Amino acid sequence: MRKTAEQYLESKRYYEAVDILKSYCPTRPKDFEAWYWLAQSQFESNLCEEAIQTLTFIEDESKKEDPDILLLFAETYHQLHQFTSAIHYYKRFLAESVKDDRFASVVNEVKRCASGLRFNYISDDVLVENMGSEVNSRYDDFQPIESPNFNSRIYFSSTRSLRIQDRFSEDGKWLESVQGLDTDMFGTQIENGAWVTAEPLNPRLNTAQHEVLQGFSQNGMALYFSRGNQLNDQTFWVDTFNVNDQESTGILWENNPFVSGEEIRGIHFFNDSILFFSAARKEGYGGFDLYFSRKREGVWSPAINMGDQINTPFDEVTPYMCRDGRTIYFSSNQLTSMGGFDVFESKFDENRHQWHLSQNIGRPLNSAGNDLFYRISSDGLMAIFSSDRKSGLGGHDIYSAYFKQPQIANIRPSIPPLFFDVRDFQLFNESLVDMAGSQNGNDLPMDIFEVPYLLYRDDQVVTPQNKPKLEKLIGFLQTYPHLTVEIICHSDQTAVSNFDLFFSIKRTEQIAAYLQQKGIKASSLYLRGLGGNYPMAANQLDGKDNETGRFYNRRIDFRIHNLEQVPVRIQYEFPEFMESMRDKRLTEYYDKINGLSYRIEFVVLDQLYKGDLINKYPDSIIEKNPDSNNYIYCTGLFTQFDQALQHLSEIKRQGFADAKIIPYLDGIRLSNFGLEDNLLEKYPDLRNYMLYLN
Repeated sequence: MRKTAEQYLESKRYYEAVDILKSYCPTRPKDFEAWYWLAQSQFESNLCEEAIQTLTFIEDESKKEDPDILLLFAETYHQLHQFTSAIHYYKRFLAESVKDDRFASVVNEVKRCASGLRFNYISDDVLVENMGSEVNSRYDDFQPIESPNFNSRIYFSSTRSLRIQDRFSEDGKWLESVQGLDTDMFGTQIENGAWVTAEPLNPRLNTAQHEVLQGFSQNGMALYFSRGNQLNDQTFWVDTFNVNDQESTGILWENNPFVSGEEIRGIHFFNDSILFFSAARKEGYGGFDLYFSRKREGVWSPAINMGDQINTPFDEVTPYMCRDGRTIYFSSNQLTSMGGFDVFESKFDENRHQWHLSQNIGRPLNSAGNDLFYRISSDGLMAIFSSDRKSGLGGHDIYSAYFKQPQIANIRPSIPPLFFDVRDFQLFNESLVDMAGSQNGNDLPMDIFEVPYLLYRDDQVVTPQNKPKLEKLIGFLQTYPHLTVEIICHSDQTAVSNFDLFFSIKRTEQIAAYLQQKGIKASSLYLRGLGGNYPMAANQLDGKDNETGRFYNRRIDFRIHNLEQVPVRIQYEFPEFMESMRDKRLTEYYDKINGLSYRIEFVVLDQLYKGDLINKYPDSIIEKNPDSNNYIYCTGLFTQFDQALQHLSEIKRQGFADAKIIPYLDGIRLSNFGLEDNLLEKYPDLRNYMLYLN
């Protein structure tokens, strides 16, 4: 029994060790080592009151000051938040163990107990509760992340799986196969007002190695996770939920901002182009520090340290940046924690352009245990985190915190979205004020952003008159780099529709080239040549040319997309003229492309299309990506799939065998990758398109 218990201790199976040692120890009252094992197993199994009783028995019977007994006494009282008793035993340990290697760390624990005495007040503004046995297990359940698409669903990682695993030496050589705990990814959700039993994610992702969930892309269509033989030695992977690759175990995330082989303790994707993480690097302030990285043109920048107002000589891990881009939460074991890792908060000062010193957020969110992976829900009314506090079911558990008042920092984004753009944004605002000439510097006009339009007379569109408008647009796009912009060129109608379309797309190429020269990435730009198909003013009145109408129809418009996280109202500028001159086709066009619509792509060329198909159908357009040489010709504009299917048959009869139906959402192409379930629910007609694909 003794040998079996020792094996359980070595493999950290404390619950099994407790059961055996409770039977063994009473038969060997003088085997104080086994009694110590029992106290240690009780402590690790969250049976702290029983551990105190066992330690008291050892202390009374052994009649000597054993440093290990004193230290376990102190740690147990510490976890029970009995800080005064913990300090008493820590000091007794220090008196007996001046040369012990643990001396310095125990001195720090005394200081953390002193912090605990200061933070012993428990706020009644928040209710913290364990998510219960439906979610948690005896083992480590950690790193909870709210679903990006469903706020009643969370995902997390857990070591609850038992598998036969290979053990490796430090140089990577295989040693043996043993039964061990394996980390997998799980999910749970609220049904009928309660969390349901957690279920593992797709078995093709949860392998015999350790998998730890790290985050999701903004639209929830990509899952980032780490995988490896050891939890602290993992590679990073991506799963894109591709229906055509059901057997894939994910693909390596090779383009990331991490140093090869380094241990990462927590990643937070603020959006698809900004992430925060924790790593221990030589250039840091000591231990693990917080860093951030930005992705431009598909490449993550070298990581930037968050600075000494946040990072300390201790460990700062598991960052979470709120939606306001000015409030960050993270966990730290600095001396102002009350034990292990506590959650800290820091706010960015926009006037001084620096972070305030971080503050411990106190109890009941923090405890004497390790409190990690703190994240606030999208509605600001709940937080989720993991903690190994001794009131849990065992190991790290997932906890939820409910607030009486919503956490404002996570309700809406700021202007600009993130702290590091504040200085440039303020300078940009000042330049806008200077251009306007009538604004007060303390009352900046940023509640509404007016998207300009450009007029042209010939094929040159980047003119001195248009450049100031383009610079204004560029400043806005640089402030919100996740935005995409649709560049749409109209022309006054001529007798040759082919030329109208082709020269309109060529003009958008000029605008795209100018924006790219100014740092706007090509992937943020969509080019549309509409020719004269959708005029806003009449080209003719009473059978005569209307030069005023033609002048306003020779125009480039911009449409901004991905505006969900932009706290600025968008207003599109249009020319003003007499109502009697208005042509309704532009308004009808925008009505039709609002929401779901379909077109027929009939040919892709690297030059002008010279056939007569365009002249037959008034809804023909050209599309182009700035980084491609090809022009995509489309015809038709339909709000129902069956209408598009009928038109496709007609186009194929014209000899375009490769023609196909393309769905659009608000005028932007939808790839098959973008057809997630919530979109199918909102637009049921898309299911007809999916059947057509299959």
